[in-house]
Amino acid sequence: MEITGQHLLLSEWQTFYPQVDLKCTEKEPAMIEVKEGWLCQRCGGVSQEKLPAGFFIVQTV
Repeated sequence: MEITGQHLLLSEWQTFYPQVDLKCTEKEPAMIEVKEGWLCQRCGGVSQEKLPAGFFIVQTV
């Protein structure tokens, strides 16, 4: 079974695809730093700053 293009949290994978062996998956960070700030790889929103607690405020377009 090949599932591509899924950007889900671990808990979502375990809920929706319990039969999938996650040992062969690639982990990607949820947020990556870009020129405009921080880009959410799930929703495409951009955050201008990372809060001290490690959280982001994301504004989607």
